[in-house]
Amino acid sequence: MNPTRFCAFVFRAPVLMRAYSYDPAILATFDSRGKSAKIQASIKLYLKRIQAHEAMLEAERKEFECGRKYLAQIMGEDPETFNQDKIDESIKYLFPSALFSPKARPKLKPPEDIFPKKKELQCDSTGRPLHDLFYTRHPNFFGVMHEAVYQLETLKSEHDRVYITKDGNPLKDAVPLC
Repeated sequence: MNPTRFCAFVFRAPVLMRAYSYDPAILATFDSRGKSAKIQASIKLYLKRIQAHEAMLEAERKEFECGRKYLAQIMGEDPETFNQDKIDESIKYLFPSALFSPKARPKLKPPEDIFPKKKELQCDSTGRPLHDLFYTRHPNFFGVMHEAVYQLETLKSEHDRVYITKDGNPLKDAVPLC
């Protein structure tokens, strides 16, 4: 086969631009819409994921409340005053465990304590990041470093101001050479 025809066959645009994935995030990169439309779509996708997470947490919360009331009935307690300390106590009583690791022991905790919180949206409606150090690898670390340098520079300028206004300072009575 002719090398130029081979290159034209291999590197033609429709083949390179074809998406071989069903992931919405990957398919969004092949989208022909404008930048703002893509950003709005990504924000909508983010909001959809948050709503799904909230719905899952609500279902888990209902299940936790049902289990808490059932455990209170088993223990002969009032379900309204059955708090987390009593839940932990009753689980220790009902399920004695010889497991050494606390992570392996049975537990009944609220879903907010078990499931990790979702990260909040870190950009505005135009897609720009809210944090000014967003594009650094560790924005919180570099933010702390910038604040430390600012405080250090403030201390240096204060020290210089006090040193110059001192009576024994040789620079205070300096005579210009001209």
